[in-house]
Amino acid sequence: MMGIQIPLQSALELVLAGNQVFAAGYKKSPTWIDNNLLMIVEEGVLSLRIDGNPVTIQAGEYVIIPPQTVHEGDRPQAEVCQIFWLHFLCDGSKNASTSVTLPTQGQIQQPGVIADLLRLLITFQGKGDFSSLSCCSLLQTILAELTRNPSVYTRPQAEHVAMVAMQYILQHTSEDIGTYEIAAALHCHPDHLGRVFKRCYGCSITAVLHRQRMILAKELLFLNDRPIAQLAADCGFTDPAYFSRLFKRYEGCTPRAYRQAHSRARVLIERRVDWRSDVYDSPE
Repeated sequence: MMGIQIPLQSALELVLAGNQVFAAGYKKSPTWIDNNLLMIVEEGVLSLRIDGNPVTIQAGEYVIIPPQTVHEGDRPQAEVCQIFWLHFLCDGSKNASTSVTLPTQGQIQQPGVIADLLRLLITFQGKGDFSSLSCCSLLQTILAELTRNPSVYTRPQAEHVAMVAMQYILQHTSEDIGTYEIAAALHCHPDHLGRVFKRCYGCSITAVLHRQRMILAKELLFLNDRPIAQLAADCGFTDPAYFSRLFKRYEGCTPRAYRQAHSRARVLIERRVDWRSDVYDSPE
């Protein structure tokens, strides 16, 4: 991952800051500027093409575009996207001993804190003195906060995490697991896992768990006459009533009615599943 040298004591200069909402269907025109551009997505997903390379920034993530780098929308916005943007200058040759390398893309450890700092910076900026101590201090604090144990990742790494999570789900469908348990097994944060999983498969971990458990439930309903409560436990549910409600939501009938409507001669065991996002349009 490339990075830029960020001086932490001086040589930082705020040029301009603000926030913006991109409506669905909007596509950013090609442009470039003479200073660093920090973009932070507060809500939605921002799809850019930076120096010819496609980049996707999710809510709670940031990207820094170096000076004189052409950037534009990669495609029209699929949904509303709200961002903060900040133009700044920095001279990495000064105070090199007190500078750190900030990756040009990453996740933000405390998005709420950064958003509050940016709103405060925009307020001070409104007074017209961009070089004031308040603006410079806030700019320094924002950039320093982004270096606080940033959870930086590459797309291949994120896709690998999502694939391992999918394998874990398939191997542990009958167990009482959720996003937190899967994240703990994979040694990653639940929020991070949820984001990369949805980015990779187009649906949530909960949706996949529910659908896979419904497949298992239908198989067990065909194969045996166990009580519904026992069957719910075999599918990873601790609450039989919740299992029955969820089954009816997905299949349109109760587990008992489903069992009665299908004879043993019509055993249809669903082992292979297409994990495309359109499979999981069912309610979670």
